Amino acid sequence: MSSATTYLTVAAMFALRAASTTQGMPTNREDFGQLVEDRYKWKIDALATEKVIRQLEAWRLISVINDKYAGEMLRLFGAKTDDALSYVSENGHQALVSNGLSGGVEWFKKVFGSTDFWVDLHNDPLASVDDESDATGVNPSDDLIPASDRIVTRSDNRAEIEVMESDFHGLVEELDSNNEVSIALGDEKDVINGELRTAETLISQPAFRLSKLSSLVLPALRYLAEKFASGAIGEMAKRLIAAIMGLM
Repeated sequence: MSSATTYLTVAAMFALRAASTTQGMPTNREDFGQLVEDRYKWKIDALATEKVIRQLEAWRLISVINDKYAGEMLRLFGAKTDDALSYVSENGHQALVSNGLSGGVEWFKKVFGSTDFWVDLHNDPLASVDDESDATGVNPSDDLIPASDRIVTRSDNRAEIEVMESDFHGLVEELDSNNEVSIALGDEKDVINGELRTAETLISQPAFRLSKLSSLVLPALRYLAEKFASGAIGEMAKRLIAAIMGLM
């Protein structure tokens, strides 16, 4: 089961993923904590920030570098942010990462609104960077994302793939036929539609590489899930995100 520290760390990773395409990664603790606060509109104190940084260090997803002249600097993610999230998902926290992908900012706000969460976070020990494995069960010596690059075969995953095919087809139909959706998406509609069609073709094959599917279509699915959160498009996108994460 994921600890409160792991919940906050995963939330921070989603904040970092968003920042990587807009404002860049933070290089110090103060900016790191501020980034998380800005994302979720929730006060994150220095101890909570320290626990998150220590957890990321234990997972070997962050390095804290100390220079005698420049001081401390954070170097984040030897892998891409999505790869780092996949690594955490594969190592015992699939439900947490999947909920974060599907529920987004509002889901994490519900988590942070729980008094029990902050009590548990306060009681969580600091992750030990020197241990072979941290308290959440992740072995930092494991290679990043071994399962996300695996080959998925239709024969072994027929039921899951058929559900995905149905949702991909439904999304393409909605984008093609719904004028309001076309207006809302603007120039992005054709790009997203092309990615969805390519993904639909990819998973129709007897076997496909999971990393190719996730890198191709997860950004578009997340965008649709957030933009149309309360409608059929959002629900289909969320199901597809969960299905892809479930194959990892």
